[in-house]
Amino acid sequence: MRSAWCVSVAATSLLVMASTVGAQEFCSDLDQVVTLASSGFQSIRDDARRGAVTTTVTRSLPGATRCWYENAAGDYWCAWEVSFDQVQRGVKQLASAVGGCYEVQADYDASFSLAFVDLPNSVPVYINGIGGMILLSIGGGGPDTFATTPPFTSLPGGRPMWEEAP
Repeated sequence: MRSAWCVSVAATSLLVMASTVGAQEFCSDLDQVVTLASSGFQSIRDDARRGAVTTTVTRSLPGATRCWYENAAGDYWCAWEVSFDQVQRGVKQLASAVGGCYEVQADYDASFSLAFVDLPNSVPVYINGIGGMILLSIGGGGPDTFATTPPFTSLPGGRPMWEEAP
């Protein structure tokens, strides 16, 4: 029951980004994170909870189920859980919302449910949908490192890297 509620809330939050008020809040929050890319997101990394692969962050994007810093590539990541049938639409909406914040066009590929957004300040944003998740990466490695970063690489026990240990 809780899982269905979380999926519903995440899907709703992606739709809210399209509204004017929601878009302004999202853009403001996104810009606060994007401006930290040049410093390696140092001020929002929770070094007390630093792991070998990922580090907890103190700033999340609106509606995200979880956000983290991926140490190897130097990327900031967020994930939104949505129902499987909402993934492709959610990727497109999130890419449009990110592009709209900076008045740039997202490069969206429907066949793979992924998008790239090159921001004016040379910060790459990569958005991908897989399973019941929409993932967004800001900064460092972007799509070149996506195959080796969350959620594809698992820790022992089959747990995705970005999941905290029980």
